[in-house]
Amino acid sequence: SIWLQQGDGPFAPDAAEVLRGAAALAARTIVRGLTAPSTEALLVHRLFGARGGGVDAPSLAGALNLPQTGKAAVIGFAANTPGPHDLTDTSSTLRLLAGAFRRDSLVTVIADRAYVLLPGYSTATAVTAWTRQLVREFETGRSVVLRAAIALPVPDLAHVAGARAEVDRVLDGTAGSPESRVTTLAESRTAVLLGEVLD
Repeated sequence: SIWLQQGDGPFAPDAAEVLRGAAALAARTIVRGLTAPSTEALLVHRLFGARGGGVDAPSLAGALNLPQTGKAAVIGFAANTPGPHDLTDTSSTLRLLAGAFRRDSLVTVIADRAYVLLPGYSTATAVTAWTRQLVREFETGRSVVLRAAIALPVPDLAHVAGARAEVDRVLDGTAGSPESRVTTLAESRTAVLLGEVLD
């Protein structure tokens, strides 16, 4: 709600119009504040290479409370149907499930894809099994059909943006391939390279 209090003198004749204009301006300001990304979200975007420029791994590690070195995995998720899709609605569920798998996981949505960073994962088999389970759960429980690409091992935080580029290559190169719902660059190299040659 917006309030206007009268002082010693009466309101000006255009007070109602001014109040309507102020309400519209206030609404835009409030919406902009609610939809603005948090500082942490901006740092995670920077870590994944979405903000341009280089990645200052030591600063990001400190700000996000992550180990700067040590193996990590990057998983990219895309809708399994052609055309742009907004995965923003799935990001909160993805955060919850990733946090249950690894407390220090990070999740972000960039354009029409969602990305998960799993620092210090136990084994590649465990990451793959978790990713397959997550893709199945989204399809059966939420009717969202996803594809996933996994990049691992990522040696340190400075290589997260490169790993994101790798999973993007795989997701681009395996679009429309039902047998590649969860894959890696090594498993899908032929399809990815052939697609890039054709492009």
